[in-house]
Amino acid sequence: MASEPYRTPPAGLRPDPYLAAWAAFRSRRRAKWILFFAWWFVAKYLTGMFVGAHLLSGDHVLYGYVVIGLAVFAWMGYLSLLDCPRCGARMFIFGLWGDRHGDGCSSCDLPLGTPKYPAEDTPK
Repeated sequence: MASEPYRTPPAGLRPDPYLAAWAAFRSRRRAKWILFFAWWFVAKYLTGMFVGAHLLSGDHVLYGYVVIGLAVFAWMGYLSLLDCPRCGARMFIFGLWGDRHGDGCSSCDLPLGTPKYPAEDTPK
């Protein structure tokens, strides 16, 4: 058996930090959509637990839904935040008249999904 791991990255190649940032953004966006569709079921379960433990009366269950919904809404807002991997500015922040770069950084014009180390074009 070989002493090295099965898949070792070749020497001299390092992972692309921009692509890692885009992958993290995709996973955060996926988590945001899961929260969007699943928060109602979680709220129903938690309020049921609170009513069962006598921490919330049955007459005030709606307040529990509102509090949990606002917390989930704030969490979804946090998951939507993304800093540009090139300049560090906040991406997807809308100004007074809207976002002029909806698919990239409005400070340095970096398009979403751009690698830091693009592949070399090979002549045909």
